[in-house]
Amino acid sequence: ATMGLSKLLSETWWTGSGVWWLMARPESRLFDLTWLAKLSLGGTPLGIYLVNFWTHAIVFFELVFPVLIWNRLLRPLMIGWSVFHWAGIAILLGQPLLALTMIGANAAFAYDDSK
Repeated sequence: ATMGLSKLLSETWWTGSGVWWLMARPESRLFDLTWLAKLSLGGTPLGIYLVNFWTHAIVFFELVFPVLIWNRLLRPLMIGWSVFHWAGIAILLGQPLLALTMIGANAAFAYDDSK
């Protein structure tokens, strides 16, 4: 929740360019994904929409995860989504250990002994 709330204070994340700024930093990324922003389909800048969607999906996930993880029916979906979320963050930031740590922390919610 803290990560998502801190992103709400930044205009970069509101405008949808947060992922672009992470992609454009050559010193930290695992792969060069800047080609994504250049994708187009029939003259439509598809890549820009993709980067904007990815940016807002990151913020959305980080805001809803702390709430929806407590719902027993949505918990498997949220844990599955967290694997893709943190894998994407690892690619963008070049920090696979952070991603593995966060996936492990999210997986701690998988066990439910309240049955």
